[in-house]
Amino acid sequence: SGLRRLSLRMSKQIKILVIDDDPFLNKVYINKFAQEGFIVLTAMDGVAGLEKIREHHPSLVVMDVVLPAMSGYDILREMKKDEATKEIPVLIVSNLGQTKDVQEAMGLGAKEYLIKTNFTIDDILQKVRDYIETHEVKEVEVDKSEIEQAQSQNKYPGSKMKLTATRNSGNAPVRIKRCSRCGAPVLPDA
Repeated sequence: SGLRRLSLRMSKQIKILVIDDDPFLNKVYINKFAQEGFIVLTAMDGVAGLEKIREHHPSLVVMDVVLPAMSGYDILREMKKDEATKEIPVLIVSNLGQTKDVQEAMGLGAKEYLIKTNFTIDDILQKVRDYIETHEVKEVEVDKSEIEQAQSQNKYPGSKMKLTATRNSGNAPVRIKRCSRCGAPVLPDA
């Protein structure tokens, strides 16, 4: 399993970068991935996402293709040009589901393409787990400041980020309700 206890100094760990312009969905990803023991970074637009890829060299990128400032397709193109980033695996999670969208992303190097409306967040987490377990996903050096940054991003009410994680297989799936007109997530009733 990819889960390891983090030391307070340096540790090797799976670091996932989530690039999505939906703040609610980013928080859900942070909570789910952090509970698995992954270090989670996020970016809200394509330019910031590409900067974080270049700066942090994550183990894996989970991103949408429809992003402000730079599309996911453009990020894939830029990653392909750079020796330091071209081997970082990318899983696309998008509302775009036309064959041409999937083919373009896969042709640019995406390892998997998931259509958001067809998967729960737990399904996406399982795809990430499966990918990590069946491919040589590199663990990267993580220091205390990155752990603290990841913890500070975890501000979703009621969440419990565990850096010494265990699998939560008994949790019920989190289903994200979406607007039937625009596909935006609808926050659950309080």
